[in-house]
Amino acid sequence: MDVKRGFLVTLVLLGVVAGGRAATAPSPALLALTGGELGSGSRLLVLEPRTLRPFGESLALPGWAFGYEWARSPDGDRVAVVPKPSEKNERLFVIGTRGSLSVFARMRLPGEDVCRLAWPSDRRLLLVLTRGPACYTVTESARVLVVDPLRGRVVAQRALFGRAVVIAAARTRDGLALLLAPPAGRSGARLVLVAAARTRTVPLPSLQLSPRSLDKSVLGSAIGLAVDREAGHAYLVAPEGRVFDVNLASRKMSVHSLPLRKPAAASKGAVESIVQAVWLGRGVLAITGARRTPSGRLLPLGLRLTDTRSWRSRLVDAGATGMALAGTTVLAFQPFFDQLGAGTTAIGLRGYSLGGLIRFRAFAGKPITVVRSQGRYAYAAGLGPVGTPVVDLSRGRVEPSDPEAASISPLELLAGTGR
Repeated sequence: MDVKRGFLVTLVLLGVVAGGRAATAPSPALLALTGGELGSGSRLLVLEPRTLRPFGESLALPGWAFGYEWARSPDGDRVAVVPKPSEKNERLFVIGTRGSLSVFARMRLPGEDVCRLAWPSDRRLLLVLTRGPACYTVTESARVLVVDPLRGRVVAQRALFGRAVVIAAARTRDGLALLLAPPAGRSGARLVLVAAARTRTVPLPSLQLSPRSLDKSVLGSAIGLAVDREAGHAYLVAPEGRVFDVNLASRKMSVHSLPLRKPAAASKGAVESIVQAVWLGRGVLAITGARRTPSGRLLPLGLRLTDTRSWRSRLVDAGATGMALAGTTVLAFQPFFDQLGAGTTAIGLRGYSLGGLIRFRAFAGKPITVVRSQGRYAYAAGLGPVGTPVVDLSRGRVEPSDPEAASISPLELLAGTGR
């Protein structure tokens, strides 16, 4: 009996040690892609998360005057980056980020525009790209490359779709979901599910939408798209409040209605809208964005939390037009603040629990329009002074500015897991 007890105690102690190691495992490096204006290169930096001080050697990369795409490996030790110095002169870089920055692999993509990256498993990286028109116009054709990121070689490729408009995109457990529409007309929408092994299409005959291309510079899209990766459901949120719940396995769809804020009834023609949908887990879908009134003013949709099991919905923050999920905190802020009209009160940055309880308020009265987050910190910017304030999410406290911090915008941060 004593031997057994001793053995059990040993197992418990080993479990505690292993748990402690897991709890203290280093978080992924906080990266920034700085510079990169038209005609000049960029540099990849590693930053200290609390102060934004750079440390270690930086890595020279092409410029990204036309944007960039990136994704982080499942173990967090590498990133795949595609800087865009011009519309169709792109290269894929796979970079190790533990210790010193080092290039594992690189691959040229002449004449093509990379729309999205996903890194669903250690040895498989997915690139969705087009030849001809750029991704965020009417595309003539698109294909997916399945790449071994450690060797930098293509292991498979296949066509995805022909002439279409990409309306929205979201990560799935094994790749990407792309919401597509034909370039003319409001019918014929479909969801294309891209994985390393195969591509599947889910027709959406009852979804009527204007074919407006996804704008990567805007948080959200004409139709919000969020994916529950565990249960295998996609949620498409229309600006008038309809939510399309798509079972990705059976391809069955149900439709639900939410009381989203609407513009004046006198509106004629199409009303521009931006909808952002984020899956919070535990059955909860978060929705925000803005709708344009006939006078041209944008109205906040506010931050709304919806329980997809009961379809009960609650408006948490009436002034929000954008959000970011940072661990178990939902960050609410106001993209498009300068279009919300005179007299609009800036909400700053607000943190909510996944249940909608307020955790902190920061930058009261300041228009925070961009937020990035990683680990326990969030990085904000708005229309105020130059700089990137750092917020400790565990305490809801704005960290003191550091004179040795890198001069960067949150738009330059490769924070989190990727786009």
